Amino acid sequence: MLSNLTKLIGGAGHHKAEKGGAKLNQTTFDLKAPHGPGNMQWAWQSLPCELLATSGGDSRLTIYTKDGHTKETVKLKGPCQALKWSKDGATLAVINKSLPVVCIYEAAKAKKKEVTAPFEDQLTHMAWSKTSLLLACGSKNGNVLMYNHANGKSGAIEGKHKAAICGCAWSPDGQLAICAEDNTLSLSHENGQTFAELKLRTSPSSVSYGRADNGKDSLLAVKLGAEAIFVLNVNRKDGPLELTFSERYGAILDFKWHQRGLLMIGFAKGYFNIVSTNPSNMGTELFQVRDFRSAEMTGIAVSQALGLCATISANSIRTHNLEDPRETVGSLEVNGENKLLKIDWSEDGGLLTVSSVQGNLYAFPGSIKRQAVPAVAKADEHARQASKAAKQKKEAGDDKQVTAARLYTLHNPHGPGGIFFAWQRRHGTYMATTGYNQMVNIYDRMGTMVDQIALPGNCTGFGWDMNGDILAVINEKNSAIILWDANYSSKTRVRQLDSGLRDPLSSLIWSRSSAYLAVGTAKGNLMIYNHQTSRRIPIMGKHTRRITCGAWNKQNLLALGGEDKTLSISNEFGDTMRLATLRAEPSQIQFSEMKMDGASDGENTVSLVLVKKNLFLYSLTDPDNPVELAFQSRYGNINRYEWFGDGYILLGFSSGYFVAISSHMKEIGTELFQVKNHKTQLNDIAVNLALSKAASCGDNTVKIHELQEMKEIWSVLSLDDEKSADQVEWSDDGQLLAVGCGSGNLHVYLSSLPILGGAAGTRIAVLTSLLEVTIMDYLRKEESTPFTVDVEPSFLGIGPFHLIVGMNNRAWIYLIGEGGSPELVRDREYLGTVESVRLNADYASVLCDGVIQLHVLESESGESEEREGRLFPDPEHRDMKITCHYLTADFLIYGTDTGQLVFFFLEDWAVVNEYRHTMGIRQVYPEVNGTRVVFVDERSEGHIFNPVNDLLERITKFPPQALGVLWENYPLDRNVFIAWDRTTIATFVYTRENVDGAVIDMVDSTPLPAGQSPLLLYNGEVTLQTCSGRVTQLVLASHEMEANTNQYEEKELVTAMKKNVALRRYKDAWTVAQALDKPEAWRQLAEACMKDLQIDMAMRVYRQMGDVGMLWSLETIREIEDIKLLAGYVAMFLGDFDEAQTFFLSSTTPVAALEMRRDLLQWDMALQLASKLAPDQIPDISREYAHQLEFTGDYQQALQHYEQGLSLAAEDASEEHKAQCTGGIARCSIRCGDIRKGVQLATNSPSKLLKKECAEILEGMKQYNEAAVLFEKGALYDRAAQMYIKLKNWNKVAELLPQVQSLKIHSQYAKAREAEGKYKEALAAYETAREYDSMVRILLDHLNNPQQAVAVVQESKSVEGARLVAKFFMKMGDFASAIQFLVMSKCIEEAFNLAQKHGKMDTFADIIGNDGRPEDYRSMALHYENSMNYFLAGKFHHMSGDSTKAIKLLLKAAQGAQEADAIMLAIDVVGEANSEGLAKQVIDFLLGEQDGVPKDPKYLFRLYMARKMYRESAKTAVIIAKEEQKVGSYRNAHDMLLGMYQELRKHKIRVPNELASNMMMLHSYILARIHVKRNEHLMAARLLIRVANNISKFPAHTVPILTSTVIECQRSGLKKSSFQFAATLMKPEYRDQVDAKYRKKIEAVVRKPAKTEEEEFPAACPFCDNMIAETELNCDKCKHTLPYASPSGRHVVKDDLTECPFCNFPAIRSELAKFVESDDPCPMCNKGPIGAGELRIFPDAAVFLPLMGEE
Repeated sequence: MLSNLTKLIGGAGHHKAEKGGAKLNQTTFDLKAPHGPGNMQWAWQSLPCELLATSGGDSRLTIYTKDGHTKETVKLKGPCQALKWSKDGATLAVINKSLPVVCIYEAAKAKKKEVTAPFEDQLTHMAWSKTSLLLACGSKNGNVLMYNHANGKSGAIEGKHKAAICGCAWSPDGQLAICAEDNTLSLSHENGQTFAELKLRTSPSSVSYGRADNGKDSLLAVKLGAEAIFVLNVNRKDGPLELTFSERYGAILDFKWHQRGLLMIGFAKGYFNIVSTNPSNMGTELFQVRDFRSAEMTGIAVSQALGLCATISANSIRTHNLEDPRETVGSLEVNGENKLLKIDWSEDGGLLTVSSVQGNLYAFPGSIKRQAVPAVAKADEHARQASKAAKQKKEAGDDKQVTAARLYTLHNPHGPGGIFFAWQRRHGTYMATTGYNQMVNIYDRMGTMVDQIALPGNCTGFGWDMNGDILAVINEKNSAIILWDANYSSKTRVRQLDSGLRDPLSSLIWSRSSAYLAVGTAKGNLMIYNHQTSRRIPIMGKHTRRITCGAWNKQNLLALGGEDKTLSISNEFGDTMRLATLRAEPSQIQFSEMKMDGASDGENTVSLVLVKKNLFLYSLTDPDNPVELAFQSRYGNINRYEWFGDGYILLGFSSGYFVAISSHMKEIGTELFQVKNHKTQLNDIAVNLALSKAASCGDNTVKIHELQEMKEIWSVLSLDDEKSADQVEWSDDGQLLAVGCGSGNLHVYLSSLPILGGAAGTRIAVLTSLLEVTIMDYLRKEESTPFTVDVEPSFLGIGPFHLIVGMNNRAWIYLIGEGGSPELVRDREYLGTVESVRLNADYASVLCDGVIQLHVLESESGESEEREGRLFPDPEHRDMKITCHYLTADFLIYGTDTGQLVFFFLEDWAVVNEYRHTMGIRQVYPEVNGTRVVFVDERSEGHIFNPVNDLLERITKFPPQALGVLWENYPLDRNVFIAWDRTTIATFVYTRENVDGAVIDMVDSTPLPAGQSPLLLYNGEVTLQTCSGRVTQLVLASHEMEANTNQYEEKELVTAMKKNVALRRYKDAWTVAQALDKPEAWRQLAEACMKDLQIDMAMRVYRQMGDVGMLWSLETIREIEDIKLLAGYVAMFLGDFDEAQTFFLSSTTPVAALEMRRDLLQWDMALQLASKLAPDQIPDISREYAHQLEFTGDYQQALQHYEQGLSLAAEDASEEHKAQCTGGIARCSIRCGDIRKGVQLATNSPSKLLKKECAEILEGMKQYNEAAVLFEKGALYDRAAQMYIKLKNWNKVAELLPQVQSLKIHSQYAKAREAEGKYKEALAAYETAREYDSMVRILLDHLNNPQQAVAVVQESKSVEGARLVAKFFMKMGDFASAIQFLVMSKCIEEAFNLAQKHGKMDTFADIIGNDGRPEDYRSMALHYENSMNYFLAGKFHHMSGDSTKAIKLLLKAAQGAQEADAIMLAIDVVGEANSEGLAKQVIDFLLGEQDGVPKDPKYLFRLYMARKMYRESAKTAVIIAKEEQKVGSYRNAHDMLLGMYQELRKHKIRVPNELASNMMMLHSYILARIHVKRNEHLMAARLLIRVANNISKFPAHTVPILTSTVIECQRSGLKKSSFQFAATLMKPEYRDQVDAKYRKKIEAVVRKPAKTEEEEFPAACPFCDNMIAETELNCDKCKHTLPYASPSGRHVVKDDLTECPFCNFPAIRSELAKFVESDDPCPMCNKGPIGAGELRIFPDAAVFLPLMGEE
């Protein structure tokens, strides 16, 4: 279907585009086969795009950070089928190929959850909803698993489809679309209920939702196999559409949605297409390019954040700019890969990622992107600038690389020898030539001979008149003048004119401004002929000898020179005006204007050449002071000179020099330019002002220069087949350049073409040669179609399918086909000379002499005769003249000299709109659809007319000499147009909907190269036609944003920002604003969007800015459809309130103006509006206005408005309104002096607030009595009491006191009572006021109650009260109590002195405790030191911070009675001071270095512990424990080792083996005794065997332990072990120590030995599962020392492992549970009882390894 549609945008070849693209191969990171070779699944986390998830055939899910580092690896139950992140990026779903299980991975918690489907078939596809709460998974048999992530529940819809599900997608509003291989598409609600089902033509393969490019409709696209895309518009009732494509594209690979609603489609054969989804042109291909030719395309991706799309094939990647898809902005090659499978961007555009068939993954920087339009890498900027400069230099008119084309050559038309020629003036249609064969030939422009004139002798002169109508010829044989008329037929063209002179004619000169012809003779006579009147004036003796040269000026003065060396100046009647004698014979006389200092009076200077070397300048205004300019002798003779420009002269010298000089008096004769153009000889020069070029010929070359830049050679013509070029001359229009050669040949070159061209859409037609037209497409620059036409056209028009060329009143119509040359359809003649022609697909509009002839291009059968053609204007309007016209697809639009602008609708064949302007219209330039028309009126003013609403807008800054207007053809910038004059192109933007109405802004201006004319505007690039017939491109200054914004400097970013905002390219402006990241840039963008009513974009910007208030405001208006109302709100938000009111009043909701004024607190204007729009709001407005007036202090006006608000209120007005008005009247009445009225209103009002307000006003007015009454009635008792206090009304105050909360008032009352001597009442009031100092003072001074005073101080901690009590006790002699209260009152020094004086220092120290200051402790220390109490002195030195002195005194005290206390305190001092020196002193003391008496090792242990030297502490603990063990204090030794063990574990220090072993042995002995009591004899026996095997560690109880071992072994049946230890007891050293009551039993055991016993039950090693004996603590397999359980002493087992919650020692849970059940304490730490719920399970025994001294 689409292959037959007309493409709106064509594709540009990628080869050319790649030259500007970036070549990057540097990856951010790469992953080499992380899941093994083969295809892998991967996906970037949705925003914030911090994580990458990958999986493959190895059943693993790996999460990577964005820099490629592994974050986590998760094991799956099978190979990955697909994975997908939720829309919020919080959750990842993974389905595998083997089981119907979904793995849910939460990124923030790094948690995995598995959801199993209730059916058994494999899951194939899945999709998250837009809310990220619902996950739908389809299966191979058509079932659907629905998972709700919010509540973790899942459900199944079995039999949803009858075949495998191949795609599912959620719409933004929560609808689920599922397609399956049963050729069906189902649409369901969130609960899975199907509400629609469609049958598809063939099996689908994928489905997705998107938004149409009209921004409104929601679309569902389904890929049907590999051949079509099924599109369903869910917002419309019309049927679905199936999009098919050309077979040359190949199979459809994939498609993506663009955020503007376009479909990006990739095809297998390397094509990449962009397709419209607008309902009006659904399926139209907007862009097509073949990215890859040699290999198949394998994937596409789109980045909405960057505005880029990417394609892959083999190992290549290409990226396109979606704003300008013709441009390939980047290309990448992945080295080492032969096939890439998948490509995608992270959502923020930061990374572009691809994966390959080998299972590798590569992440490239995502900044290979377009930040503004168009995009290139900054690194290429210098090269691009150089290329651009070269291009402009080449194409701006000075094309040095292109040689003018030779049109034809006349070979010896007059035989061998020289040839002389002259172009027809003005037209250049004919050229006259002559030579030495006595013939004059007339040729047309193409070299065809038109006529030939035979002469009686050789021609001595010929020339064309000023209009080019008459050619005059004279010869040497007679005095007749031959006149050839170009306007007559060949038979009547030639006639002879008798000169009336009898001597041979020698020179002929036509006037430049009239029909005068001057003819000079060989004897000096002159004849002046007026061709218009045929009058001849003979003047005899004008010169005495042959007249050789002459010239006319524009004022018809004739200058003649002759062999008589004189210069004569005559008028048109032959009268001599001046005569000058020269020093030599003159030649090459010319008139021109030499610049003087004063005002110029026309051509005032005669120039001529003297003696072939000097230039003589004769001024008519100063004839007495002629100027003669001489030149360097090396230049040779002056062969030719020409005037040009502003008084400049160009000279050609025989030696080949080409020189330019000035005739300005200040610099006359100054050489401005000089070059040796020819090696040996320069023969002639020519100047053409129309082209602004000059040519010189000599040797066998012609060189052409630019007059504006003489150093630039525009072209060099080499005449390789000639020996010399003698004469060169341009036609007046500069199009043809003729060169005469010494061989007699004449060569004619095409140096310039008439700028004749046109454009239709992106198709262009230009005249590229006199008989050649070339058709090309802007978007396919390499494809052009030149073809030959029958005539040299004077007009040209192009349409979508046709081309018209013609001249005069005849036209040829061609059909433009696909590919080959256009075919001639017909030719046609019109009523008059064609001025212009316009085409559309079916019709041509031709303007001739003020009349338009509209006709069909190709007559079709069945077309009504009426629609074949029509003339405009209608007969009844023939009094007006049509001046301009244009054809769009639907309309003929024309303007007239009387100001009518008419729209003729072709479909209805009727005029549908007619606008009457105030003056005539010169030109019309409609937009492509005709809905906006720029027209230029007779004042050269530009206007835009909108025929939809007849709105006319004047274009400010429109070029006053505008030559044309072009509208932008780029679909996304259709609101842009340009207007140009001869030098400048101005860029304008038309905004139809703006807060200021329709707005036309001039964005920028661009210099227009000379001699070039704009044909087409596309995406800011103007296609220009040059005078050489070629086209070139010029980027407008308004669109020049070529570099990557990431590399822009701030100044460039600011400029790019301004341009994008001015062009209304807000998405590009967003990108620039992100690069700038400045508040003013975001504010500029936001305000621009708001002014253009782009509310969604403005909201996006304000969201970025964090302006929540404006964001919420815009959210409330985004759905408003009334443009006036919307503009009003926007103007209000922008602060233009008057404009906003204007918009509101003209909208459908004028009351919004009233609401705005109310919100602005502009009450006067609000009242005015309310009187017209909403009278019922006047009471409310009056009330609010009164509030404001009252606030500002205008109480009188406020009172009036309050009264008005109350009086105008309706009967059903709210009580709140009445109360507010009444309150306002009360307040304002009081302020205005009517206190009585105000108080009465406040008293009668139920409002406590009003009473308070009025009372406060009265208080401010010092009306305390009224204020007190209102405060009291308002229940504000504190304030009322204050008023009564001011009035000294104590009785009233006393009445109110029970209800008064203010302590200050109670205090004031108490002071008043005290002053009156009522101390008990004062005491009660002070107590209520919590003024405890005053209470103490009254109790001591007036009530003599010290006990209560002390109680008050102790309870209140009052400092001042304590001081008063202290003074009281000092007076009483109770110094201990006085010291206590002095300390409490912070009088520390006074208390110290008192204690020192009266021997109460111990009391003082007890009172100070730990709350003293260092100086206090220092004072006490000195006191005790002087008293020889070294212990207390050392203690208080320590508390003062002097550790050194404290240690000295404490060690001194330790030598006395307080040894233990002093040593312990010294150890604490060392621990806190952490000083090596002090520690050494204490250690030396403990080791007996000072007094020779070592101290108890426990002190050394305490010292190490205090200093946190745990390893040394452990060694000391072992020593101490051994000592305790020797004397039999096993529990003490056990507790010390356990404490040390816990301390080491706490500080994560390895437990020494010796400590661990000793503690294990001690615990085994203690545990054995516990089990004996619990009647667990076997367990006790095993433990005692362990102890007995180490009996040397228990020397104090060797025999009892061995005895117990024998007895317990005997009881538990361990006969062999019993015999072994019984035999030991019977040894001589132990035998006598055995208790008598056990001796016989032991002897019996020895006498009857048992050789065997039951082996110990084995248990698994917790580390290697090796089976070893339960009480064995060393594994012979893994070599670990095994942790043992505190309840049993057995080694732990990993399946039943716990710990004591108090000591954290390991235990077998089932064993410790028995102690818990019997409420026994922990056998290790002896703490308990233990709760059953406190026994937690440990999975790994390794945490307890340090128990046995291992790492």
